[in-house]
Amino acid sequence: AHPAVEKVHYPGLLEEGDPQRAIFDRQCTGAGSLISFEIRGGQKEAFRVLDRFEVMRLAVSLGGTESLVEHPKSMTHADVPPEELARYGVKDNMIRISVGLEHISDILRDVDHALEVLT
Repeated sequence: AHPAVEKVHYPGLLEEGDPQRAIFDRQCTGAGSLISFEIRGGQKEAFRVLDRFEVMRLAVSLGGTESLVEHPKSMTHADVPPEELARYGVKDNMIRISVGLEHISDILRDVDHALEVLT
């Protein structure tokens, strides 16, 4: 509901009737700890938000316990051809969070602090 956020991508938010929801229900027991969201603006605004995180580190990892934040288009998906990025929905304004074991209040405060730059 934050005014700087256009859209949130998270399996736990899939609505009934969405074909992806049926796949999720069949294959998963929980929604997991990866959350992607699109902020209002483009890459410049996404980088401004990414620069403001204090608890979460700007990095990618597999299997760590710390919360991380990243810009998929320029980090994990940097070598994917543009037409595939478009098909997958990876955009310039997308940010992805891998939620770790920090206290939820610290994580929420960090997200709010980072998004303040756009409000």
